[in-house]
Amino acid sequence: MKVDHEKNLKNIEIDSRRIKEEDRQQFNHALQDHHDQWQHEHRRTVSNLQTQLQETQREKDALQMEHDAFIRGKQEASFRNMEPGRWAPTEESKIIGQLDRLRREMRTWAKGMAVKDMSLLETLDKKDLKSLMDYLSNVVALQDDQLPAGLATPKSPALLLNALLTHTLYSTLFRSPFFFLEEIYEDSLENIDIAGGLEQIYEMAQKSNAHDAHTWRSDMLRLLLPPLGSNPSEGEKVLHDCTDSSVGKIADSHASSFLAGPARHLMKPNFDAKQIEKCKTIFQEAARFSYQLWTRRTMISSYGLKEMGVPTFSIDNPQTVPHSLLRYDEHEDQLEGRPITVIVHPLIQVYGTDAAENYDSGRVWARAEVWLDSK
Repeated sequence: MKVDHEKNLKNIEIDSRRIKEEDRQQFNHALQDHHDQWQHEHRRTVSNLQTQLQETQREKDALQMEHDAFIRGKQEASFRNMEPGRWAPTEESKIIGQLDRLRREMRTWAKGMAVKDMSLLETLDKKDLKSLMDYLSNVVALQDDQLPAGLATPKSPALLLNALLTHTLYSTLFRSPFFFLEEIYEDSLENIDIAGGLEQIYEMAQKSNAHDAHTWRSDMLRLLLPPLGSNPSEGEKVLHDCTDSSVGKIADSHASSFLAGPARHLMKPNFDAKQIEKCKTIFQEAARFSYQLWTRRTMISSYGLKEMGVPTFSIDNPQTVPHSLLRYDEHEDQLEGRPITVIVHPLIQVYGTDAAENYDSGRVWARAEVWLDSK
């Protein structure tokens, strides 16, 4: 009897363990099912949010492009249908706004065009790599003819492409008031550097009489683009169209050179005609904007890495602003006083007044946008 009782107790204990194990397994299965369902819902929620975010970004980009196209259309219409009052000085706040919009357009284009992998540069042959490094030396403080180690992230190509674009645009279209004359009359006046000759005269005249030199430059540009009022003469139409065409041609020429030059190694290999056209539009807009600025009595200057010497970073510097990738707030103590690595956008300053006076002091129209390694 006692043996049977112990046997029954043992069987009961075994059954109890089996039931507990079954309950534990059922609980684990239920928990796993709940976890799988939660993960599925979470992934679906994240996917929906990402889709909504992408749609919102696309709508924002479309609105920004529509707005920029509207502004650009107004500028071009103003450029082609100028009245005498056109030469009245534009408020500097509006000019600063236009420069900032041009900055945004260049950044957006570079971000969409750039590759995401800096290691692709390792596949270049020595000649192409040297050509690219020479080009980058205009915007990057190279270390032993190489890019600093901090420029190896997926966002680095866009940063560098943006820097090269802004450097090229400002150095070709804003540095000289006679930029549009580089290719004019090339068929009838071969080997004559009209733009260079006028630039030398302008520089010499400034040393003699700044007021008269800047007034001469301003009046010449106004003369070369006569207002097309209600009844322009045939000569005015011809001269206006010739100058307008020259501005457009030189802008296209510089845009094409940029797209085919060393910067192409930072671009996606499969970019389409729309992206090419956008780049050319940016150069066209900038060229006409530059012409407008040079018709003023004031004088503009741009300063890149080489013009600024060996700049160091300071948050209190009114001439520089940290690039958004710098994350200054996270590395404030480490960055103050360190050498600047990249000039993403040059410093743009204006000198003088609309009365052709006071050219000794400058005012900032666009701060230099800078990046430096925060590690």
